[in-house]
Amino acid sequence: MNNFFNTTGFYWWMGVVEDRMDPLYLGRCRVRILGFHNKDKTILPTADLPWATPIQPITSAAVSGVGTAPVGPVEGTWIVGFFADGDDCQQPIMMGTFAGIPQSEYEQKIPSNEGFRDPSKKYPLELLLDEPDTNRLARNQGITDTIVQKKKDALDEGIDIAFSGTWDQPKIPYGAKYPYNHVTYTESGHVIELDDSPSAERVHVYHKAGSFVEIDRGGSMVRRIVGNDYQIIDCNEYIHIRGKANVTVDGSCNIYVKNDCNLQVDGNLKAHAHGNIEMKAGKKMLLTAKENIEIKTDANFNVDASNIINMKSLKGMNLTGTLKTTIASPITEVAMLKMNAMGITPVPPVPPVFVSPSTISSKSPTEPTISDPAFALTAEDREKIKKEIVIAEQSSDVTSREFVALKQKELDTNERVSVDAPEPLPPVVACEAAKKVVEYAKLDVLVTETEDKNYGGKQGGEITPVGQAGRIDEMLRVAGNDNAARRKSSRTGTGDPWCAAAVSSWWKAAGLPIPPSGAAAARVWATWGKSKNLYSTVPKIGAVALYGIEGAENHVGIVAAIDAKGKVTTIEGNTSGKGFNRDGGGCFVKTPNPNTTFYPRAYVHVPENCVPPEPATIDSACMSAEMKA
Repeated sequence: MNNFFNTTGFYWWMGVVEDRMDPLYLGRCRVRILGFHNKDKTILPTADLPWATPIQPITSAAVSGVGTAPVGPVEGTWIVGFFADGDDCQQPIMMGTFAGIPQSEYEQKIPSNEGFRDPSKKYPLELLLDEPDTNRLARNQGITDTIVQKKKDALDEGIDIAFSGTWDQPKIPYGAKYPYNHVTYTESGHVIELDDSPSAERVHVYHKAGSFVEIDRGGSMVRRIVGNDYQIIDCNEYIHIRGKANVTVDGSCNIYVKNDCNLQVDGNLKAHAHGNIEMKAGKKMLLTAKENIEIKTDANFNVDASNIINMKSLKGMNLTGTLKTTIASPITEVAMLKMNAMGITPVPPVPPVFVSPSTISSKSPTEPTISDPAFALTAEDREKIKKEIVIAEQSSDVTSREFVALKQKELDTNERVSVDAPEPLPPVVACEAAKKVVEYAKLDVLVTETEDKNYGGKQGGEITPVGQAGRIDEMLRVAGNDNAARRKSSRTGTGDPWCAAAVSSWWKAAGLPIPPSGAAAARVWATWGKSKNLYSTVPKIGAVALYGIEGAENHVGIVAAIDAKGKVTTIEGNTSGKGFNRDGGGCFVKTPNPNTTFYPRAYVHVPENCVPPEPATIDSACMSAEMKA
């Protein structure tokens, strides 16, 4: 052929790849070409071989990263091509590769200085000598030494189904027939199979670690992940399963829904826990049934309400105790008549008094211990009751809550009843300034953000309308953060977290010093406390409670109470009304669990010998003219 690329000749060549580390990243390879290059590498080293350029298929654009990366050959690959520069024979072009059957007798006898082979001696693989270069998966030979056997050894069987039965992973569907299985196999062991073998058609993608996706001839898919599985969906997800769904989780299962969650079952719904079942509602809980509702327990059945319990029946009501049935309540004759009308048979009438819970559990119903009859409270009685309530409110246990409820009823009705008071807490040493901190913090309980955007809020739980500053903005202002300005003059957008700002406003209202700058940041409070020798791991009333590890504090509150065992009750801003969220929407009283990670790890104490200012309202101490208006 004449006049080829403006040259006088066209020359084919064959050779072996000895280097593929192209410094230009073009997929070029150094090829030792038969008949043109000396086989002795001492005469012609690999580094002196010319770079051969690959030809890519028409299905690959080969421009600007579009198409298939031209990195197919490895060292030891046999190549066929031609010279682009004709008679000069210095510009080799790679057209394709071709397979053979490497002979162990020959490969093992090649001198180390001889070319036409992989300089690293990796290829051809010693394990596959005397075998065709075509992958074993394509020719279905030596399968026991391939991923097929690895997958068979890793089959999962006997996986439990909820309530009954088990299921097994389907058998490996591999059944390739030459020449129908189209296999791509990489150096590290990744595999892609497009298998057209009659009656064994498959699509298979395999990762060297053992994860794979395989679709068999019937369209069934097996997906195995040996590591973690992460799925991120930026929009909606829709799943339709026309058959059954079985899910088995060997570890824990956590589902968190930040909005509404709806579960509809057209048949029966069955839930079985071998341990405890806990259900908690932040607001109302409604249980409705068109037929019977049955609750059975092998132990006690307890109903505890902080307010009134109402029971109503349109027909009869039966209250039965196999051994005894006791109703302890200030039952009047009117109440008796109502109960009889509802079909309830109460215990014999007793004077209108309260009976201590401890008395009910320890005394026979035939010989009840009855307190003195109710009588009108004196002014001294009322003051004493108020002090008893303050003491009991420092504890969060059920008995204390019941005591507070009964004492409050005394104040409301101005009548005394007999009740066993809970054990008072040991006296807590706190200076007057520390107590003032708690008083000011209590005034802000239930302050709630506007639309969860870190601004707004009013004392008493009223939410500030969108676009208006509120108590939270004032807290941030006291801490040196003009929250309203940061949200621009239109008062739109989202403000800054305000837990530390709340603490700053309470301390400042009580006449206490706060960090001179950055008081709206939890970490600043920790650093400042250390510099003032106020940092401690022991809680005190009024102290700033620090959450998070030392040096990375991420949330604060103040210590409002400490029980006899040293457990703290806190008041915190920018938290949630339930659980322990460090980025919630309001100010709440919290009882952190010492057995969890979300528990104060250190405290900044109120400075000793601090004297508070003259009594002042929260308005004059902490609110700006803008807020008062």
